[in-house]
Amino acid sequence: MLSTGTNVEKMRSPLVRWPALGLLLGSVQLFVAMAVEQSLRPGYSDFGNTISDLGVGPYSWIFNTSVILLGVFGFLGVLFLSQVFPRRRLAWVAEGFLLVGTLGAVAVGLFPEPSTALWGQAHDAASVITFLDANLGLFLLGLAMFRDGTWGKYASLTTFLGAFSTIALAFYISNFLSHGNYLGLGEGGLERVVAFPVLIWAIVVGVIILSFRDVSSAVHPPPAPEPA
Repeated sequence: MLSTGTNVEKMRSPLVRWPALGLLLGSVQLFVAMAVEQSLRPGYSDFGNTISDLGVGPYSWIFNTSVILLGVFGFLGVLFLSQVFPRRRLAWVAEGFLLVGTLGAVAVGLFPEPSTALWGQAHDAASVITFLDANLGLFLLGLAMFRDGTWGKYASLTTFLGAFSTIALAFYISNFLSHGNYLGLGEGGLERVVAFPVLIWAIVVGVIILSFRDVSSAVHPPPAPEPA
């Protein structure tokens, strides 16, 4: 439960609830799209194949369209939900990173692996921007939530997921450059460890906001009217 410092009117506002729904659906639809396309591609492995491998081949439109939608929903979600996040400089920096990360996701879909844009480096650049900015932004937002005190235990969850995925990204890059075994998970497996925490966070935050209700009137009922 959120702490009593939460702005009730803002949490009830359609300008918050609709973006929260979009943030939730953006992540859910990506998981569904990945599962559907993987079922259509015999031999595809969560460990041996990267996520972006789904953006190549006859069914590539499923993943590429889905990751673009993820970026669009994520951008609008972070932009409009900023009003219920802490209003301090650290949170603004975090939200900036998150917004850039969502734009990176759009670029991942627009420039799949076979793309020749930027001398063939557009897809890799978009992927790095997406992972680095989204995960670092999540970590910084968690720290801002701690200092704000409104989000309670969800500040810990946000910080943990951001830190975990950022550290995983460091291991991924290190193994990629050194041709390592990706901690035994394979390139695809470790990439999912990097990518999934922020998607899970988006689902959790969406559920939190959509299920929010003002319990203050139940805990502290208004006083009974005095007899005439």
